[in-house]
Amino acid sequence: MMSIDDHRRQIDDLDGQIVALLNERARLAALIGREKAQEGKGPLDTAREQAVIQAVVKRGEGPLRVQDLEAIYREVLSACRAVQRELVVAYHGPEGSWHHAAAQRFFGSAAVFRSGHDIPAVFDAAERGQVDYAVVAIENSSEGQIGATLDRLVDTPLRICAEVFVDVHHCLVGKGPLERVRRVYSIPIALQQCANWLRQNLPQTGWVEVANTAEGAERASQDEEGAAVASREAGELRGLVALVENIEDYVGNRTRFLVMGREEPEPTGADKTSLAASTMHKSGALHAFLAPLAERGLNLTMIQSRPIKTRQWEYMFFVDLVGHRREARVAEALQAAQGQCLFFKVLGSYPEGG
Repeated sequence: MMSIDDHRRQIDDLDGQIVALLNERARLAALIGREKAQEGKGPLDTAREQAVIQAVVKRGEGPLRVQDLEAIYREVLSACRAVQRELVVAYHGPEGSWHHAAAQRFFGSAAVFRSGHDIPAVFDAAERGQVDYAVVAIENSSEGQIGATLDRLVDTPLRICAEVFVDVHHCLVGKGPLERVRRVYSIPIALQQCANWLRQNLPQTGWVEVANTAEGAERASQDEEGAAVASREAGELRGLVALVENIEDYVGNRTRFLVMGREEPEPTGADKTSLAASTMHKSGALHAFLAPLAERGLNLTMIQSRPIKTRQWEYMFFVDLVGHRREARVAEALQAAQGQCLFFKVLGSYPEGG
């Protein structure tokens, strides 16, 4: 019978093999990076990376969980990207914000992250070439779309390169104890998502609105009677503890983020295309725009209207559909739909996120 030490020696041997294989993988990635550079391409290839993740997940036979394998390989991909060239990524809010979490999840720890004070600033950084990519929230499953992002999508020269979904679990973070809390800091949307819990458990507490959840944690760290609705990580970064976890009123709360860049990913067979369009202000105009999509059997996963600020009572429509713009059926539908619009823009075709 093998002892613990025997098993550990086997693990040490395996670790040596894993390190050697990872370095060989990085060497090959560096060669590919040189070829990409000669072709004017950047290190990020979302279609290829999606295929790698899917292949790894299919090979998983346990005991590692699928999500753990995916997390490990996202870091492998991040490190191999960095061998080709360091990527700089902008996100909204301080370290520990949900935008920061989304950026880290997609790009991994080998990227360089830069904070922007609001969503327009994040777009500006990418448009001016100060960063390679921007990560911005587009919608929340319980609160709907993010207006600041929708507005910039209409005018930006950037394209949607990918989407990232982050499960949002709010904690009440503070110095403790709970009975001492008199003020709760957070963004309005987070306070509303936890409103029932806060009213039931802290009925005499005042709510203080701030720009983002990480700032709320920072304010709470400076207030002996303060706490914040934020992530556990945002609290820990500022010396706070999670007084209560998962205080959101509804389970399954998720936020969808977009990765904005300049290239368009290749089709993967599991893609989305996002559009922005405005129609004539007359009866049947919206139907005329959507009919070509329906006639070709395209599935819409989101449709949202947003007021056009320069024209009273007229709206921009934002649509997500299943498929890549380079697929024949999708291309035909987009061409027909465009003919029914005053304004029409394909915001990007990109792999479906999970």
